[in-house]
Amino acid sequence: MSGPRDGLKWYCAVAASTLDFADSDLRNLIRVAVFSALRNTRLRPHVIYDGTDDWFTAELRRMGATIIFRRSVLYDALEQHAGQFHNWLQVMSGAFLRFEVPLVETQEQFALYTDCDVLFLRDPYFGRERPLVFAATSQFSTNPAEDMNSGVMLINIPNMRRILPDLIDFSRRSLHLGLDQEILRAYFQANYLPLERSLNWKPYWGWSAGAQIVHFHGAKPAAARHFLVNGELPKDKAWADLLGLSREGYETYTRLWYLYFEAMRAGGSQR
Repeated sequence: MSGPRDGLKWYCAVAASTLDFADSDLRNLIRVAVFSALRNTRLRPHVIYDGTDDWFTAELRRMGATIIFRRSVLYDALEQHAGQFHNWLQVMSGAFLRFEVPLVETQEQFALYTDCDVLFLRDPYFGRERPLVFAATSQFSTNPAEDMNSGVMLINIPNMRRILPDLIDFSRRSLHLGLDQEILRAYFQANYLPLERSLNWKPYWGWSAGAQIVHFHGAKPAAARHFLVNGELPKDKAWADLLGLSREGYETYTRLWYLYFEAMRAGGSQR
């Protein structure tokens, strides 16, 4: 895009300890998310990163992303709760970094958070209404109040910052409930603003001409392509089940993701 990048700040978050997980291909997910944001939107990419400055963070800066080095304020509690859960601490130390957005953002009233596994297809339009604390959409159902998905959130920064100490305290006492998403569901109940589903569109919902942000919740593009080409389902049953919901959706959005991936590798213009 040409012209000033005066859109929302967009944040994603990751722990460096998860970047080499073979089933996710996180580095390429982040690269394509940043690339598509710069190519198709006015969003200003920011990556909250639990790790040290290295070749990958340098690469993201060259692409146009701002890197914020930070460890979750909940890390000690996550470490104590990890127990024997495989890779739990590594995954959750990145996932709970979304709670840090109101702490690292000090200038804007609103900011966008998404997971790393997204593809931006156009400049996101959130309508006229703004959330009191945050806005989100659903994970599976058509009713966001039933099963909120925290993978895309429009956050009211000052208001979220005000309640954050209580949310952190609640989180420390409630890690038995599950991941960051389950914590947010329990804490806020249905007290959040529903977003258009097009802002958090999942491939297992099928194809949509109106999709603005495609979220590869569940099976990631590499796993989906392996299934589509070789017919082999992932070992993860949840991913396998989601792949079975809409072959058309996965074919369309996996192919599209790889088009952006190849354009990025070819050094296509990002601005």
